[in-house]
This record gives sequence, C-alpha cells and structure tokens, in this order.
Amino acid sequence: MSIKLVIKSLIFLLLATPVFSQVTMRDTIVSWNHFDYSMNENYGLASFSSSNIVTTQFNGIVLENELVKLCLIPEFGGRIISYVYKPTNKEQLYQNPIGVPYEINNNIFYHDWLMVFGGIFPTFPEPEHGKYWNVPWNYAVKETSSEKTTISMWLKDDRSNPNRPGQYNNGITGITCYFDVSLTANRASFDVDVSLENDNSQSTYEYWTCITFAPGSEIGNTYTPSNSEMIVPIEEYAIAWNLGDWMSSLDETVAGSSEIRKYDKLSHLSNWEDMGIAYAHPSMDADFYGVINHENENGLFRLTNDQSKTPGLKFWTWGDERGLSADPTDFNTSARPYIELWSGTPIQFFWGAEMDANEKLSWTETYFPTVGLENVSFLDKNIAFYTHLDQNNVNISAFNPTEAGLETEVIISDETGYVIQRDLLSIPIDDNSHFSKEVSIQNIESFADYEVVVKLLNGLDELYSVELKSLSDPENPLSASIADEPTISIDHTRAINFSFTQKMKRTLLLYNLNGQLINSKEINSTTATLPYPTKGIFMVLVVSETQSWVKKIQIN
Repeated sequence: MSIKLVIKSLIFLLLATPVFSQVTMRDTIVSWNHFDYSMNENYGLASFSSSNIVTTQFNGIVLENELVKLCLIPEFGGRIISYVYKPTNKEQLYQNPIGVPYEINNNIFYHDWLMVFGGIFPTFPEPEHGKYWNVPWNYAVKETSSEKTTISMWLKDDRSNPNRPGQYNNGITGITCYFDVSLTANRASFDVDVSLENDNSQSTYEYWTCITFAPGSEIGNTYTPSNSEMIVPIEEYAIAWNLGDWMSSLDETVAGSSEIRKYDKLSHLSNWEDMGIAYAHPSMDADFYGVINHENENGLFRLTNDQSKTPGLKFWTWGDERGLSADPTDFNTSARPYIELWSGTPIQFFWGAEMDANEKLSWTETYFPTVGLENVSFLDKNIAFYTHLDQNNVNISAFNPTEAGLETEVIISDETGYVIQRDLLSIPIDDNSHFSKEVSIQNIESFADYEVVVKLLNGLDELYSVELKSLSDPENPLSASIADEPTISIDHTRAINFSFTQKMKRTLLLYNLNGQLINSKEINSTTATLPYPTKGIFMVLVVSETQSWVKKIQIN
C-alpha cells in the first residue's frame, strides 16, 4: 500500500470518528453565589448576612460523551448540578443563581434551615431534605473507560444534630447511601445506581431523590416557565400541605374524599396558585415521570428499573407566579421558578420505611431528555413515545437518539376482528432524533364501530400497545351511523341476496378477510344480489350517502 493511500485512509478514519465518541472525565471548578453564612460543627446555621452576597467555589467532576455533559459536586450534598443535552445545547436541571438561607429557626428541616442549590441529589435518612444536603460526600472513580465511566458518591449516617426539631426522630441509623452516577458512550441518558446498606440493627429511615426540573433552559438561566407540565402516569393524588388551601378548589374529588383528587389540573404549573405539597395516591406505580417545557417542547424524565423500591412521589413548586416573579437578590425571597418531583421509599414524608439489620436495597434511576414531544405514553432507555387520536388522524411522535430498528403499527379493526386498515411505520434516527407522523384513517365511514390500536415494536418484541379508541366508545366523533339493516340470504347460485325496507341509492361491497375487494354494486332499489366467488368468510358493507352498515358472513 502506498504512503499516500495510507494517509488518505487515516484521514478518512479521523473524519468518520465523532469527536466525542467516547466518555471523558475531567475536574472542574463550580462557582456559586449565595448570601454569606457560616455553619457550626453540626451543620446548623451559626451566622448569616442578609445583605452580603459572596461566591463559593466547589470542586466538580465533568462527565461527557458526544450527546451529554454532566457536572457532579460531591462536596455539597453529593449532587448532579448540571445535565446539558448537547444537540440542543439546553440545560435540564435548575441551578439557583443566588442561594439564600431560609426557614431559619422555624422548626422546619432537620438542621432548622435550608438553602436551595438545585440539581439531582439524594436525601436521607430523615424526611424532607434529610441530614446531608449541605454536607461533603465521599467520592471515588468506580469505573472508567472510553465506553463507560462511573463516579461513586457515598455517605454513612453516623451523626446527629442535637438542635434538630423534634419531629426528625429517626436517630443515627448506620445506613450507608451510595449514589453512583454512570455515563455511557453514545447515550443521551445517564444512570444513577442508588444503594442503601444497613449494617446496624433494624432502622426506621426515609430515602428520597430530589429532582429540580428546568428542561429546555438556556445555560446560565434556568427555570420552568408557566407553560410547563408534570407528566406523571397516575389517576389520583393526595393533597398535603398547601398555602391558603388553594388545592382544594383545583381538581374534582375522588371517592368522596376531600383529600384525594383526580390528577388533572395539578399537572400544569400555571395552575399552581401558590406553593404546596401533594403525593401520588395511593402510590406511584408507573416506572417513569417527568416535566415538559411546552415553550420549546423539551422534557426531562426519570425512569427506574424497579418502581416498587420507590413507591412515593412528591410534588412541590413554589407556585407559578411566586416563583417566576421572585427576585433572587432579595434576602427575604426564598421562592424560585422550578418544579421539584421526588421519588421516595415511603409513600409520604414522615411515614417512614424500615430496613432490617444487614439489609441492602438498590435500584437504578435513568434520566432521559426529550425533544419535540408534547407528552409521553411510553419510555424506556432507548425511546420516548407518544400517540393520540385527533379526529381522523392517529398522531405519533417519538424521540430515540440512540436506538435504530424500531417500528410503530397502527391497526384499525371492527368488532369481528376484521382489520380495516393497518399501517407499519419505521422510526428512523434523523439529525434531531425526533420522529413525527400523522396516520389518516381511511374509509372509516363504511364502519358503524371500530377500534384503534397503536403498537411500538422492536423487531418481534412488542414494547408497548395502547387502545386509542375502543368499540364501546359511543362518543367518538368518527363513529358512523347505522343504516336500516338489510335482510340477507345466500342461495345455491353463489349470490348474496339483499332486501331493504327503504328505497335509496346504496353501494354494496364484498371484501375478503385480507381486505381485498371481491365484488361491488350500486343499487337504487329495495332488493339486490351480489355474486360471491367461493366458500369462505367475507365482510359485507352497505354504504349510502349518510349511513353505513357492515357484517361478517360465513358461506359454506
């Protein structure tokens, strides 16, 4: 091989290889502005200033591949402070521009004060923000390669604050929490492996992962706009604390309970009149939830491999107007413009969970961006998928930045199982990883009733199936009216005989079960015959200008 050919081959390989086709790791410095404060040895607030804003620098770790840039800060609560989806250059997590100490000496929170930084972080073993939100966590590189890098952050519960409010009474549990963050090459998502290990006696504890959502934000200016929606696959929620009891007039009650409500209006941030807390009721059973910013249809979702480990889901915002109008330079204003959703081992704060001596509990949380989706019906590690029925169209959209070979199938059939229409669509990966398709329902006016089923397929595997319209849906606007039913008989001359009570112009159609038209005839009388070719099962359709009728018949 000539030298020129070798050089050309090397150039081709370099050009064909993505710049970030592997996982990289580096140290960084994260600067954060906040009102000045100092802590005592128990992490309680020793002093603070209501006017002096200072800058603290934290040591951070950046994990990066061709699609994602993460930033971790182990030394302030073991948190993931930044998640940038590089194709859109949008930040997914909230970062407080100016931290302010609040609820100082009000018997709220374990250390009798709190300060919001943002990101995704673990809280344990007490309710709410736990003991260790402002404490340095241990950390180490657990795994590193060009394909995958894992940073482990961990802390053992071995301390107590003697000045804590009395309701925080789980004591020193001895539980060790591991919060291991992994980024893999060629993935837009990242994983967090959470493990709890109890080497003490049986302990009462709480664990929650707090997520501060701000999907689709400009880097350095993070917030959730009013037009943001909490996509949570639940039917009901339980009202907890809410300022001024504003939640009581929001959604309709369920089963005669004033506290249990239908999950509807609460999902929209614009309906949050003020700050408040609500919980999924009776628990959170679906394995994903998230928030979509409808200003640009960017979303952030949490997916878990075992939802039974974290059945609790808590809603919190500061309130739409209160959060968005807040001045972060005002010491007396703690509100901020973001949404918090929490996943916990108990159902609600202060309900507690139990760990036996030497018990271990673990699960994986995967965090996933979406682009171009107004909602999500199905989510796994490879794809976010949404479909809905809109008049004569089945609308399908998907976001799949890393997985090829997926298909979606639309099936329209009648009550006999006869397939009226079938569409099989490939879901490609394009430059922005977003797929959108509108499937028009054809010839549906010929059927008195029908169902619409949409399936998501990965080869021979059915990942997801949903019935958008059932046969028993009398209010669907697409259902056709039923004509006067003819009397049908079949004779030995291979003809189907029709007899109607009214004379009008009609079209008679005969189909086989594969949907192939076998015969047709236009009539303007009360009787007619329609020849058939052979024995078998057929579909007979009768169509007039305003009505339709269909029947499956078997000819022996």
